[in-house]
Amino acid sequence: MEYNKITKAQFDEMQYGVGVLTRSFDVNNAYLSDKDILCATIGGISLNVVAEYEDLSEDVYMMTPGTMEMMLLTGWQVDAEFTTVTESAGMFKFVLGAVDENNGIKPRYEVKQSDFGDLWWVGDRLDGGFVAVKFCNALSDGGISLTAASREKGTVDVHITAHGTLEDDAITVPVEIYSGIEYMTFSVTENKYLTVNNLKDNTVTVNTSTGELVITSSGRWTYHVNESTGEMEVSD
Repeated sequence: MEYNKITKAQFDEMQYGVGVLTRSFDVNNAYLSDKDILCATIGGISLNVVAEYEDLSEDVYMMTPGTMEMMLLTGWQVDAEFTTVTESAGMFKFVLGAVDENNGIKPRYEVKQSDFGDLWWVGDRLDGGFVAVKFCNALSDGGISLTAASREKGTVDVHITAHGTLEDDAITVPVEIYSGIEYMTFSVTENKYLTVNNLKDNTVTVNTSTGELVITSSGRWTYHVNESTGEMEVSD
């Protein structure tokens, strides 16, 4: 019998590496902008999405605790912890949460809606795809724990919590989780030149119904539209 094995698909879908923290990520095009990357980290990143249950049968006579019909979901705890070695003004502003940035970082005794913002963690899959977790309306609530030592990098421990909002729906859980393949799609009707980066292997196709290019080719490719013939030329 061969029960001690995994499938090829399960191997391909393994997440590998520490990933990156970013303020924005386009899951439809798997696009990540360098300017949105929050910080450099060490020691790994811990992501937690935990359902909180109450067992209504626990103190009821003649009932067995743990009865599934008596389980009540009371909420979700959505948070993350990491250690950063980036100590920019923008990073300190994010870590402290309720602060203003005006000739320095100045904490205040008031929480503003502008203190909240989405935070993404994006990691690599072995098949070239991605795993992404969006912490909605995240707020850093662990303060600053700064460690500095001789001949060592300065580190800051960070804890963030995601929050729901009354503007959308009070019962919406403030987290989104994605796992997929990186397929990049480009429209060529408005642009004569396109240069893209992608991680896939040896496939460039055209969607005949939409006229869009689906790029899954490794390396850096340039697409040039010949105005006289209307043909597209591809070069690396």
